[in-house]
Amino acid sequence: MGTWGTGVFENDAALDFSSALGEIGSVSEIADFLSYFLSGSGEYIEIEDGQEAIVAADFVARLISGKAHNEPSPGDAEGWVSSNADGATADVVKDATLALEGSLKNLLREPMAKLLRARNP
Repeated sequence: MGTWGTGVFENDAALDFSSALGEIGSVSEIADFLSYFLSGSGEYIEIEDGQEAIVAADFVARLISGKAHNEPSPGDAEGWVSSNADGATADVVKDATLALEGSLKNLLREPMAKLLRARNP
């Protein structure tokens, strides 16, 4: 049975992605993922890619602030943040912001469209 909830890490794809990030040890993997994600952001975004983009943006936000937010940290996120504290370059922050905006728009687009079609047959 999968994990599902409203939090950043309350789904299987996010937990898997964050676990992989914790094992990697550098921000370059996040930067590479964000570049990949943004290269196709004008197209349909698969839900797993969107969930992973939200996790990547959360990790970048943790790098900027140096701490976890209200969301519980998966695995050794705190250790990862402290060992990569200088990795939040302006380009990584910009890409994380764009990826987060694209993910949220895409994740909300289809449910809202269904709701509107249901109300206006």
